Amino acid sequence: MLHFGYYGRLIPEKGIEVLRQLSEDPTVAGIEFHIWGEGEAYQADFFARHPQLRYHGPFAGRSELQAVLSGLDAYLLLSTHPEGLPIALLEVMSTGLPWLATDRGGVADIACDPLATRVIPMTSTYPEIKAAVLALAADIRAGRVSRTAQKALYATTFSSQVLVQRWRETLGLPPATR
Repeated sequence: MLHFGYYGRLIPEKGIEVLRQLSEDPTVAGIEFHIWGEGEAYQADFFARHPQLRYHGPFAGRSELQAVLSGLDAYLLLSTHPEGLPIALLEVMSTGLPWLATDRGGVADIACDPLATRVIPMTSTYPEIKAAVLALAADIRAGRVSRTAQKALYATTFSSQVLVQRWRETLGLPPATR
């Protein structure tokens, strides 16, 4: 059983209904969907009616986030509203977790590995989203998605050390010393 998840605000614009629909689709058997967060639009009893959609409530702090991410095989961000640069995608990348997200805001700018970081159009239909989720699951099961490669990509492209160095270069400042 694979575990795909989402954490963040529980609002319709984050694709919660699509996750519910995926969890009920018999052709998506073998994937359990997990959600962390809170919001008035989705109370805990909503999730109780959907056995393949597990609601865990909110979490707090870095150690709880690490526990959440260590239990997932992939992260899904199926937003239909504008995103900036979703920090959650960088967080999951830093742990080597693959992700699938809609092309909102800066999402496409951080999708650097076509296997581990996948972007689909925000206008994707349910069958297109399902196909993308199933393709990601198949690649994870077949070992084509590497957490090690994803972590290395993050470390060399998006880590705080790399970003500080790039900003310093852009601003004409000398390298930072420790």
